[in-house]
Amino acid sequence: DHRDLHSFPTRRSSDLLVGVDSGNGGGRNLGLRPDTMMVLHEDIASGKAALISVPRNLTCVPLPPAIAAHYSTAANGCGANSWPYMLNWLANDAGWNHPTWYPYDQGPGLEYTRAMIATEQAIGVLTGLTVDGFIMINLMGLVNLNDAGGGIDITVPTQTYDKPCGKAGTWEAAFRVCNLVPAHDGYGLPEGNGTVPQKMIDDAKNSNGMQSISWTSSNGYDIAFTIKAGKQHMDGDWALAYARTRIYTSDYDRNKRQQLVLKSLRNSLDPCTELPHITDLLDGLKKTLWTNMPLTDASQ
Repeated sequence: DHRDLHSFPTRRSSDLLVGVDSGNGGGRNLGLRPDTMMVLHEDIASGKAALISVPRNLTCVPLPPAIAAHYSTAANGCGANSWPYMLNWLANDAGWNHPTWYPYDQGPGLEYTRAMIATEQAIGVLTGLTVDGFIMINLMGLVNLNDAGGGIDITVPTQTYDKPCGKAGTWEAAFRVCNLVPAHDGYGLPEGNGTVPQKMIDDAKNSNGMQSISWTSSNGYDIAFTIKAGKQHMDGDWALAYARTRIYTSDYDRNKRQQLVLKSLRNSLDPCTELPHITDLLDGLKKTLWTNMPLTDASQ
């Protein structure tokens, strides 16, 4: 099996880490749109690893032969045999739109697996790496994973914030005028109960002013927040907000913040304490995390 880490003569592995933009809050139902894609390339023997961020808005990504046969005509300015849209749209195409075009795990309930294998195969062609498997997590999965580890200690290099903005005349323009269509209603919380999590409010009060919420929408799903530069502790919702916001920066800046969150999570965990229980931890994330790699490999 190409996903058995112990079969690699070189003891190297390349795994696709995917964060999908789905949660219970604000109408964000469980979906397949990956807004975060990273390849974790590991040398298992030495323990050295590299993270390679793959921008979600890449276009014209070359496709493996099995998929390319359905995109053999140039389109949208992209050459034949390449994906003519943003890369993160490929998952929906494989999962829902044209499932039979993708020769991976057909059948009810396998939409996520098929979508992620298609994505990992395309990224493999793009990077020249053999991607051995994927780990996909949704918004609440990252929150829960972070909280399960006790949060992260992180040094934020630049103040980060999110708040509504819109064209002149819209209510969002009272916060800032911007030309987004539709207007930006603020940072959308992933929780589904229409209230700001009390823990997030309490964390802000205990952050010595490093984290703050300055506005909350009437329906409770959107907020304006600020995270100041400097060393601080972040629990799940704050780590997600820092890693996820992009309206006032860019996707590339967000890639850097996402890598910083993952590295801070790794540095904040005590491997000797956590690794013996990693299978139990992943088992508790069944509804928010999916993988096609054996969980028995997680403790290796």
